[in-house]
Amino acid sequence: MKNWSNDEVSILILNCHLPIREVMKLLPHRSYNAIYSKIRALDDNNVQPLLAKSFFNKKITSMTDVEEYIKYDLIQCLECGKWFPFLPVHLNRIHQIDSIDYRIRHNLPAQTPLAGVKYRDIHRIKMNKLISDGTITHEHLEDAIKKASKADRGQRATYELDRQREIIKNNKIWLKSPRTKKGHK
Repeated sequence: MKNWSNDEVSILILNCHLPIREVMKLLPHRSYNAIYSKIRALDDNNVQPLLAKSFFNKKITSMTDVEEYIKYDLIQCLECGKWFPFLPVHLNRIHQIDSIDYRIRHNLPAQTPLAGVKYRDIHRIKMNKLISDGTITHEHLEDAIKKASKADRGQRATYELDRQREIIKNNKIWLKSPRTKKGHK
């Protein structure tokens, strides 16, 4: 592993407001992980992580908060305040909780990804390639749908239920559904 020169550290500190992918253009010989690790080391010296908003010691109370929480290259652990590209491994190893308990504890919807944008993009591309190559098929989905319909979905966030209630009320789905009797209100 190559040591960081003072010039590289200066470039990193001066551009810490940019996303990591932009910093990689300024430091072409450094990988995403190397830049991320250096940011974590510098963060101990009061340099903020790249394009991330802290939610540590704050309560997530709306879908807007959830969208803000997951839209950056790094995601913050709401238990300890540290930053990661992928959170579940940290949660299991350090805090001994799984992602389901974490989401419930911090009022996050069940479908909230616990990974930064860059991590999700990399794995989305990888999965799409595996699907297009035929390595992964969807033959198992019918059984999975049956199992999921009987599975316990866990506790839902209050703001998530309020949002769903509002959508149903505004769209009046009972008037459009072929399963409801005509005139049912």
